[in-house]
Amino acid sequence: KVNKLHKAWKKAGNLPQKDENEMWDKFKAATDAFNDKKSENIDKLREQEETNLEKKYKLIEEANEIKGTEDFEKGHQTMQSLMSKWKNIGPVPRKKSSKIWKQFKGAMDEFYDRRREAFKDERKDQKENLEKKEEILEKLKELGSHEDPALAVQEAKELQEEFKNIGYVPIKMKNKIWKQYREACDVIYDRYRALGSDLGMEKKLANQGLDPDTRKDIIKFQKERDKLKKEISSLESDVIQWQEAKTYFKPTNRGNKLLDELQEKIEKAENKIDDKQDRYAELRKQIDQLKRSNADDEQSDEEE
Repeated sequence: KVNKLHKAWKKAGNLPQKDENEMWDKFKAATDAFNDKKSENIDKLREQEETNLEKKYKLIEEANEIKGTEDFEKGHQTMQSLMSKWKNIGPVPRKKSSKIWKQFKGAMDEFYDRRREAFKDERKDQKENLEKKEEILEKLKELGSHEDPALAVQEAKELQEEFKNIGYVPIKMKNKIWKQYREACDVIYDRYRALGSDLGMEKKLANQGLDPDTRKDIIKFQKERDKLKKEISSLESDVIQWQEAKTYFKPTNRGNKLLDELQEKIEKAENKIDDKQDRYAELRKQIDQLKRSNADDEQSDEEE
């Protein structure tokens, strides 16, 4: 700074001789005082410069250690920290200042050159990932209008797994592509949930490869079977109670109206049970026949 002030003084215009001499004497006295002070502390300054030089050598070592890392995010943070430390360290011997800066900057340049190349490859991969996810999105949108909601869910699950296993996409497309993905999936699963109470049965039958019409008929028959099963169980429970109630009556030659009524109830209930069991067995055969018929149709399609 003192040297710069001297140069500025020389470039400044002249003053009247008397003023010029007076001002020069004051300026020279100030700079001489600084130089005297500097001479008195020169050894301390040289010592401090050597200490600063050692600190910067250590930073160069650290930069050389990190410059080959594959963890570019961590490497970037470390390099920025080293640069901050470098700037905060004071001056070093002038003869070595340029040399050590080139060494330090060389290590940083090598790291950031590798980082830029890696990001180029990464951007290329992200672009390819985006194209793959867009292809899956189109398939999911088609499933949203599939004639078989249960089968659509099965196929969607495979596509969802494939979608999630694809890597990152460009950051500016991340939210947009995820929003489209969620909307497409919501359509598929909303249609599936609209099946209501038949949801579990639909899923089970779909897993068996049955077509929608066959599943619809089977579900109808299955519901009737379930209803019959409950009715048969209720009638059997009534019969047991009535038979137990009969044991409370003592047999007589004159007969017993209440006993006769119980026996009549038992006989009617047993007849109903027989009819319902026959219908239950018939429904089982119809369900089995539907499943076999569907399997035969699929086999014929494959042979064709």
